Amino acid sequence: MELAVARSGSNSPITAPPVRPVASPETKRVRPTLCEAAQPEPATISRASDNQRARAGDIVARRCARPGPEVRNQPAATPTGPRVHSPRVTSVPRHGGRRSPVFRASAGRRRYTADPGLTTHRQGASPRTVRTRANTPLVDLALGRVKGAPLTHTALTPDLRPDPLRALDALDRALVCAERGAPDRPLVLIQRDDFVAASQGLRAELRARLDAVLMANDPEAGLDALLTCGALDAVLPEVKALVGFGDGEWRHKDVWKHTKQVVRQAENRVEIRWSALLHDIGKVRTRSVSPDGEVHFFGHAEVGARMFDKLERRTQLFSADDSLRTTVRFLILHHLRAAAYDPSWTDSAVRRFGKEMGDHLPHLLCLSRADITTKRPEKKRKGLRQLDDLFARLGKIQEQDAVVPPLPSGIGDVLMKHFNLPPSRLIGDIKRALESEIDTGDLLSHQPAEFYLDHIATHATRYG
Repeated sequence: MELAVARSGSNSPITAPPVRPVASPETKRVRPTLCEAAQPEPATISRASDNQRARAGDIVARRCARPGPEVRNQPAATPTGPRVHSPRVTSVPRHGGRRSPVFRASAGRRRYTADPGLTTHRQGASPRTVRTRANTPLVDLALGRVKGAPLTHTALTPDLRPDPLRALDALDRALVCAERGAPDRPLVLIQRDDFVAASQGLRAELRARLDAVLMANDPEAGLDALLTCGALDAVLPEVKALVGFGDGEWRHKDVWKHTKQVVRQAENRVEIRWSALLHDIGKVRTRSVSPDGEVHFFGHAEVGARMFDKLERRTQLFSADDSLRTTVRFLILHHLRAAAYDPSWTDSAVRRFGKEMGDHLPHLLCLSRADITTKRPEKKRKGLRQLDDLFARLGKIQEQDAVVPPLPSGIGDVLMKHFNLPPSRLIGDIKRALESEIDTGDLLSHQPAEFYLDHIATHATRYG
């Protein structure tokens, strides 16, 4: 209906909104249904902006969540304008001091949604029981199915083919344990064939991850993770055999715990960490018990070196690094030599030990220090003190040997040939007399042999 009355100062007519139908007196006054609430006036629809439409959707959501009386046999009013569509609702504001469980969306749990044209809850009904305008079913967003519909389980054929990437992923999880002390994801047991495939096709990647676990801040946690995922059993069964070996009725320390402690105490160098991991693998095959109950591992260093050779032929972990392979085998074979030192050794014995160890001597001393895991403080101090004494004596002897002798090499043979002297104590006395004169500064050092022959001939009475 258009009114003929015009505003002051304006000739344009004013359009009056349509008059809403009035319910009959016999009809019980109830809350408007959602259909009525969702039908705004035509003028509002034609002039509403996007923001206004969004606000209208929020109003619909609030009315959906607000409890109200149940309406029975009440016909819905005829729509008077186009329908306003609101966005899907997954969460609504609080009502009555609590949030509706139907629309609550908590992280990690199933969420349900429905068409926004939901009516209000029935009085006394369960919070999850709702009625929709068109019986719209609730949809489980997590499973993608209608709530209440039967769940169909589809049996998938497991893929049991060897996959080296699964093995590398397990090693990555073990590396996280070694770096942080705890895994970022659950550790699972990987089938043996996966590790075998990785050791054959991805040998470099496998060795790199094992190196990283041994060189991490907490190698003990990393080794336990390797045990849990099956890497030790598949790749290093010689190390796996140490688990549970000892303690209890055997009267000797748990070799697996001892090995992990040695790895942790060892200097953070790859050759020393690998040697610490493998240095006692020969104990499993050499354990013996004497009649008095003492446990011995005679020859376990030599047996361990042979076991390392078999391990390398099987896995070829060190095939790309001959220097590392040689060093690790040498340290396994000789890891008891430094611990056998006694202060009563002569300088000749210390010198011979240093020459036999050669370039591996610094690595051997580091491994020997890490191999002291006793809990008795006095015994530990004694072992460390002996290693320090051995190191000091080796340094002193090497420093003495590095000094060039003052007399030329072979001076004794030259003296016997020139003066026609037989091998006797006199040759040694002449050499010591020459060295004494050099020490006092009466004779020049580092001269040719002819210089000293002329000096002896000139002072024959002095040398007998």
